[in-house]
Amino acid sequence: MDVLNSPANRTQTRLEGYKLTSNPQNKLVLEFRQSTKTLPSTCQYKTTSTAATSYR
Repeated sequence: MDVLNSPANRTQTRLEGYKLTSNPQNKLVLEFRQSTKTLPSTCQYKTTSTAATSYR
């Protein structure tokens, strides 16, 4: 997860986010990436991914 927060890949992640916005199928992936940046700990990250999987 540190790779997403690194200055080198920060710009690339934003560009990929804009590309994902144009695809309705990848909307869930875009929201998932944004929540990954916001969550402070890996425990909450695992909880979010589990909830998303069980929600399906």
